[in-house]
Amino acid sequence: MSKTILMTGFTPFPGAPENPTSVLIEAALSGQFKTPDGVVLKPVLLPTEFEASWAVFRENLDAIKPDVIVQFGLSAKAQGFTLECIARNEITGATPDNSGYRSDGGQIEQTAPLVLPTGLPLEEIYHALAAAGLPLEYSDSAGTYVCNHLFYKTMRLARGPRPARAGFIHIPYLTEQRDRLEAEGRIDKGLAAMSESEIFRGVEIILGAI
Repeated sequence: MSKTILMTGFTPFPGAPENPTSVLIEAALSGQFKTPDGVVLKPVLLPTEFEASWAVFRENLDAIKPDVIVQFGLSAKAQGFTLECIARNEITGATPDNSGYRSDGGQIEQTAPLVLPTGLPLEEIYHALAAAGLPLEYSDSAGTYVCNHLFYKTMRLARGPRPARAGFIHIPYLTEQRDRLEAEGRIDKGLAAMSESEIFRGVEIILGAI
């Protein structure tokens, strides 16, 4: 019996003129990723908007009914694959999303747990990526922007009547993106980055590990 993995990424957003997770989804849609036997990969690109990203995600979740959900997002601070251990019930009003919406801040859901653990097998993923010599780290904060918003609401849903193995992983810019955007003065200098081949190989390893 086949297993289905729903893989998501995001569009560019304020402060991030390009998003490497968009490249991941485009590559997945064109069949560039090898998956283990019996695994069907369903890639979905989400708008970087608080409400719209959740609506598009839920629509695809209901249609696909995956066994596993792996969500990818860009973190300019990432030094490599950043395995998010917990989702936080916290949202910030500092940065507007792509629709211009700016949250008032506070909690994502009132009277809900302050943190929720990932459902991905992070230890297996960590050891598999490390064995391949790829840069990676654990993280206990997925931020307070759209990434964490999606991550938290997903983990809340995964604890409900339709459980799924789900979680979130941040990645840095692609090297080509970082170098071009830095030269154009559109991002800060000195950010870490990974090559497309490294990120693609790491994604295949992650898919195999989960």
